[in-house]
Amino acid sequence: MNKKRNLTKYLLCGAVVLLILASAAFCGMARVGGGSSVFSFLRSPRYQDDWRLVLVNGDCALPKSFAPPLLTLTNGERVDERIYPDLQRMFDDARAAGLSPFVRAGYRSTEDQERIMENRVDALLREGWPEKAARKEARRTVARPGYSEHQLGLAVDVNAHTSEDEWRLYEWLSANAWRYGFILRYPQGAEAVTGIDYEPWHYRYVGPDAARAIRETGGTLEEYLGVA
Repeated sequence: MNKKRNLTKYLLCGAVVLLILASAAFCGMARVGGGSSVFSFLRSPRYQDDWRLVLVNGDCALPKSFAPPLLTLTNGERVDERIYPDLQRMFDDARAAGLSPFVRAGYRSTEDQERIMENRVDALLREGWPEKAARKEARRTVARPGYSEHQLGLAVDVNAHTSEDEWRLYEWLSANAWRYGFILRYPQGAEAVTGIDYEPWHYRYVGPDAARAIRETGGTLEEYLGVA
């Protein structure tokens, strides 16, 4: 009987370890290249801890130790300083094409994200939504604090200075952003994967290699990392 109890205990411990590994693989780790298994990083020599590929979504929280080096833009918005050269090149080329891009939203603190979430919930409550339903609806367009890409400093909401340029800008970014290491993070038709409604203005820096690969497959960051 004692042997059976010990065996059961060892099996339970093993299951817990596997669950921890699966969670780490899904939320905290990324490898260069595609794949379908959350365990593939364990056997792939191409695995690396790449700041450009940190995954943050509705299931994966911002790593607690993540502290991006921030740079303040001329309009007061902030981004990770490491993405600035490519962001500036992208904007310069967009302006050369007759467009007028600017960063509407860049880095957000936890407090910023909490305020945005509560403002959205309050707006829905004023429309008559029950609180539980309002909070669920708000999460379709606003990430929970700690689960927002904007807290990485790698995501930018890009708008045009004139409303006439807005959709022309989105079309240009959709066709060209990958050349500068950026991807359309929440594409149309991928809501079931990303958990976020289509946002033609939200671009995420992943670096040139990943951006090219994602462009070629037409997938999402989750699919590129093999966790979709």
